[in-house]
Amino acid sequence: MTPLPGAPGTSGEHLIGHDKEIVMEREQTVGILGEMSKDECLELLAGGEVGRIAVVAGGQPLIFPVNYVLDGDLIVFRTDPGTKLDHASLDRVAFEVDEIDPTHHEGWSVVVVGTGREITGALGE
Repeated sequence: MTPLPGAPGTSGEHLIGHDKEIVMEREQTVGILGEMSKDECLELLAGGEVGRIAVVAGGQPLIFPVNYVLDGDLIVFRTDPGTKLDHASLDRVAFEVDEIDPTHHEGWSVVVVGTGREITGALGE
């Protein structure tokens, strides 16, 4: 962007009716999106504690934050009876975990889709 002489911070609104054509450009950071390997996704999932479980209830998608652990390649979370449990057991679900750095415009997101299963006993029993 070329600054206007004597007019620092001039916006396009200030240029209405001006007899010269001024082209203002905005510098943008180019983001690179890429697909991660299964191993990378599992490593990121293993390092997290809070994710989001997405279920469908009454024809509407619902998303809930949950504390979770990764047991091998299984995502395990504990919840009380209710919407999450009622609509995740034996139904299609999605699970998402991410980390975003708004200052540097960087981050990652892992989305897992599958079928929910209820585990009524403790793991390892």
